[in-house]
Amino acid sequence: MALSSRCVTISLSSRCFTISVTIIVWRGDNRAFVIEAYLKNGDIVITSQRLFRRHFGLDRNAKVLDKKTILLWVRNFLRTSSVLKRKPPGRRTSQQVEAVRQAVLRYPQRSARRHATAMGISDRSVRRILHLDLKFHPYKMVVVQEIKGRDWANRRASFEAILQNVPRDVILLSDFGVIGPYFFEENGKAVTVTSARYVDMLRHFLHPKLYEHENLAVWFQQDGATAHTAGILMDLLKEMFPKRLISLRGDISWPARSPDLSPCDYFLWDI
Repeated sequence: MALSSRCVTISLSSRCFTISVTIIVWRGDNRAFVIEAYLKNGDIVITSQRLFRRHFGLDRNAKVLDKKTILLWVRNFLRTSSVLKRKPPGRRTSQQVEAVRQAVLRYPQRSARRHATAMGISDRSVRRILHLDLKFHPYKMVVVQEIKGRDWANRRASFEAILQNVPRDVILLSDFGVIGPYFFEENGKAVTVTSARYVDMLRHFLHPKLYEHENLAVWFQQDGATAHTAGILMDLLKEMFPKRLISLRGDISWPARSPDLSPCDYFLWDI
């Protein structure tokens, strides 16, 4: 086992004290043996320590690796496949920052990993330069709410059902106006729309507004978000809007991936 003795001189007032400090330096073969012993003997630290003493001819009272060090070496080995101590990453230089900036501007569609490989810089360093130094952020185009083949037929069925429920002699003019908007907030800050908060809005905000216009046959439309279709919520909506609910699990099904506007999207504006 490699041991080195170093002398450290400490000055105090007018006197000079020389203190001899023994520093244990673990070699690569020390690390390799204890890692192998640990992995081959059921991941038991005390067995690894006992075998280490025996292999390197140490006295039973000699200082050996503690549990924390052994586990650290094993984790590093499993992560890097090396028993050697990892070299700490160097400080990012202005030259590296500028080189990364030029590379990204020249090849904006290249991934950070490929930039790192091409420039001979670690992937971690490139990402830190991009985020911390250059304030760059990845931009990836993702298709969401993509229209499926059946969506057109479902939309047609939906607006035909709506048309069948509109009285032929109705005059589509009203001075009823707009209710709201309503903001889901608590203590002045926006909050997530949950079923409980949605029910509270319906009972204490929307219902009193509708009560002012008792004779209106109002239709209610909502999308199929989970917070909108909980059992207690659907029961309340069907009570407030009997036979006039456009929603997932409602009287008229709200087609998936539909625009969040109004029935006019289907039969008035032909969207």
